Amino acid sequence: MTGKGYRNYFGVAVFVVLLAALVAAKPAEAALPDQAFPDGHGPIAFEKDGDIWVASKMHLGNLTPGTASTETDPSVSPDGTQVAFSSDRDGDFDVYVANVFTGEAERISESTVDDRNPGWSADGRWLTYAAPYFSTPTRLGILSAEVG
Repeated sequence: MTGKGYRNYFGVAVFVVLLAALVAAKPAEAALPDQAFPDGHGPIAFEKDGDIWVASKMHLGNLTPGTASTETDPSVSPDGTQVAFSSDRDGDFDVYVANVFTGEAERISESTVDDRNPGWSADGRWLTYAAPYFSTPTRLGILSAEVG
């Protein structure tokens, strides 16, 4: 097989792996400790009108109010205390992590390309996110960052 054939095979393999991950993906939700939300109902996070909202059975709150930026791609941490999301508040999309209770956000990634679609490791110590290689939107890489 020529070098071009291997590249095509690699591209198809990456596509199949990403497609399988999307099919297995679950909505952004997590279980909080019982004292965090009444009756042990953990939050879900969603994007509406460019803001990230956090909701549980007993509570609804805008996690990113009053910003002139767009926030998207929310993902709740395994313990339910943090939400990772993408925001263009600094010009291009970077990944941020916000405390569910205080709304205080910290930037996790910083690059000149759009960092999107954060996802948590099972232990909540790492985030993965997608970013284009060489500023080319058709070539995506999966990167990781330690949280905390």
